[in-house]
Amino acid sequence: SMGPREPIRGTSGSSLTANSPAASPSRGIKLQPMVPVGAHQATLTKMQFKDCWAHVTLVAREGATAKANVTLYQVKADAALAGDAASSGQTPLIKVADITELSLRKIEL
Repeated sequence: SMGPREPIRGTSGSSLTANSPAASPSRGIKLQPMVPVGAHQATLTKMQFKDCWAHVTLVAREGATAKANVTLYQVKADAALAGDAASSGQTPLIKVADITELSLRKIEL
């Protein structure tokens, strides 16, 4: 049995608790969701207070810039109630937006 999680100490001294098992290890992904050049799929969390997925397909790349097609999906709010979806292991998603040839520029953080 696992004990309570140790809080993660932030650089400012404030303590942050990792309470989401699916949290991305990438720095700052929760505040500033970004898709690096060359990525084919990325997860956006808590965009407009709802769980969303972005499926990113790279279509062109030249130097530090690139173009990608992005399809945005929203996780169904009643996903927890759908027992059959949970047993199949698939997350029920609703397509909410299609963005074609989005210009991307890699930003070094």
